[in-house]
Parts: sequence; C-alpha cells; structure tokens
Amino acid sequence: MSSENISFNEVKNLKQQAIPSPTLKPKTKILWRVIAETSLPAAHSFSPSNSPTRNRACLSNISASRTAYMDVQKQYPFETVAVCVLPNHIHAIWTLPLDDADYSLRWRLIKTKFSAHFPHAENLSASKQRRHERGIWQRRFYEHTVRDEIDLQRCTDYIHFNPVKHGLCGNVRDWAFSSFHRYVRDVL
Repeated sequence: MSSENISFNEVKNLKQQAIPSPTLKPKTKILWRVIAETSLPAAHSFSPSNSPTRNRACLSNISASRTAYMDVQKQYPFETVAVCVLPNHIHAIWTLPLDDADYSLRWRLIKTKFSAHFPHAENLSASKQRRHERGIWQRRFYEHTVRDEIDLQRCTDYIHFNPVKHGLCGNVRDWAFSSFHRYVRDVL
C-alpha cells in the first residue's frame, strides 16, 4: 500500500491491527507547535502574527526551512521522529542523544539560519532591535516530554493530522510537507 493511496483513517485502522508504532527512545520529546511570530516553524509553541504577508513564510521558503533544519541536524545531531511544516509553523518530535537535552539551541539555530534567507521587510519594535531579533519568530516555545508509546503515537498522529485540522488539505496523504509519507513507508 503506497503512501499516496492511504488515508488517515486507514492508518488508524492498520494500527489497530497490531502494526508496530514508532519505538520510544530515551529523551524523546515532542517539540510542540513552533509557531512563528510573523510566520515560521519549529516545534515548541509561539503565536502566529496576523500579518497576511508573512502567513506563508514556512512554505514560501521551504528550501530555506529544509536547509536550516538539515544544517543544524548535522551540527547538533537529533533524530526526527515526526515533522510537519505548515504555512506559519512547524511541529516536530525529536530524539536527542542521551547526553544532550538542548532542544532550545537547535531551534534557535534553525530559526537564525532560516531568518538569514528571509527578506528584510519587517518593521521592528525597539525591543526586537535591542535584542537583534528579526521579528519573524516568537521567543518562547513549549515542549512536551513523550511519556510512553501511547503518548508518542498520539503526538505523531496529531502532527500528521495538523494540516487537515487547519483546513489546508482534505486528507493527511495530500500534504507534501510532512513525515507522514515516510511514516507509512517505514513504520507501516
């Protein structure tokens, strides 16, 4: 069964037939909804700006997002369990090496590298200027430590279903910027 021909409900049905779920590794955390302040990705939680010109920053600059993500992953290794890039934010579940818990460093570097490819068109507040911030990303995020296999599966499903939830597509398989297709191929 190819990922192009499978729906979210079909995946749920397959899982109920004792299909193995992703293996939970030590220090697996879900990096929730790194929503960009003016429209960007991550996996913790920020609030998107209402600026219509920045609403699609993640997707309109998908190659910059991908390059920043992969560069940081090479420099500071982490395993991506699940990821989904939406127009103004990214959801991700990462597993870091056992002796490392610095999720914040990785997100900061991804945001910095992405921002370097983003046009300088924003009006910056005095606070952002003092901090040398671009105004693309929000400062804070939330992280959630994945507790067990059930929690991991719930978080993975949430991430993969998010484009449907936001009305960006009618079926999980229709969203190209997600690890769902890899998940179907490798896990199922």
